[in-house]
Amino acid sequence: MKKKVLFLCSAIIIIIGLLYYNNLNKENNAIIAYNTGNTLYRIGNYTGAIDQYEKALKINPSLAEAWYNLGLAFFDLKKLEKAILCYNRALQIKPSDVDVLNNMGVVLANLNRYNEAITYFNRALEIKPNDDGTLYNRELASTLANKAKAKNVNLDFKI
Repeated sequence: MKKKVLFLCSAIIIIIGLLYYNNLNKENNAIIAYNTGNTLYRIGNYTGAIDQYEKALKINPSLAEAWYNLGLAFFDLKKLEKAILCYNRALQIKPSDVDVLNNMGVVLANLNRYNEAITYFNRALEIKPNDDGTLYNRELASTLANKAKAKNVNLDFKI
């Protein structure tokens, strides 16, 4: 009886160990794919980087940094709507990430969605008030928004 209990306990420990190792191995594979994506991104191979980030995210969909970098790669390929989807996913995981908030604003501004962009820049500035890049981006988006409004104003003066 004692041998059966000892055998059963040993088997359970081995199974738990194998499951843990398998999960650990998956996480390592996600990190390897993510780092490979970063290397490919740095050398300008955005399509290859996208493949690697997507591979990492299949293994670990809560890897906010991979969502962020996937958004960067899509942005560089001018696939702005896809970049927005990626940044939204990153913000679901890390809602206070200043870099993601700023980049979301940049993408929206590039789509002439200036007021939405300003909202994201303001959110970033609530977290990091003196960020020069975000301050500049907000000011530029505000200027472009005002210019777009002025363009749509009817300047038909009456005498």
